[in-house]
Amino acid sequence: MKEDNDTRKKIRENALRLFQENGYDAVTINAICRASGISKNTFYYYYKEKKDLLFSMVHVSEESLSCIMYALAGISSPYEKLKAAYSAMLDDLLYLGPSVVRKTLELQLSSTMVMTGHPHPSDFGKLMFTLFEQAQKADEIRKDIPAEQLMQGVGFLILGAIQIWAVNDGKLDLKQTCLHQFEILLKPQK
Repeated sequence: MKEDNDTRKKIRENALRLFQENGYDAVTINAICRASGISKNTFYYYYKEKKDLLFSMVHVSEESLSCIMYALAGISSPYEKLKAAYSAMLDDLLYLGPSVVRKTLELQLSSTMVMTGHPHPSDFGKLMFTLFEQAQKADEIRKDIPAEQLMQGVGFLILGAIQIWAVNDGKLDLKQTCLHQFEILLKPQK
């Protein structure tokens, strides 16, 4: 299992470097295999196609989720945990860079994906929903809107900021913008 994770990590790291240096469209599976020291069969063992590899870079991995959970354990406020979790997710996107994120958005929008949510939320989504509920119970965020709707609103807000950031080649302070808007949206109404 560790060898599988090491190989997958090596493929992702080399592909990301190549995508950042040359652009997604210019990078072939052969180039990824060469840079990773693997065969095409090995590549296809882990990923159905290059697009799947790209999507895997954007989705919160089990390893990233474990790191987030570990960091959250030291924070008592559910609201501060929410901010920290979203901040970590934004750090991951900033690491990927605007061109890689832009290509991911382009491929997702051109596929059959629908923006109405997923019938089976990810582990990260489940964590965030729990934190929204806890923050409401602690009176740290507004309660006039159900937690699920607040979470969707924050998700669309962040997605919009990510799109603006990616399309404008990173000429927006993504993290500051998202966290500021996050605060405005979630502050309890007085």
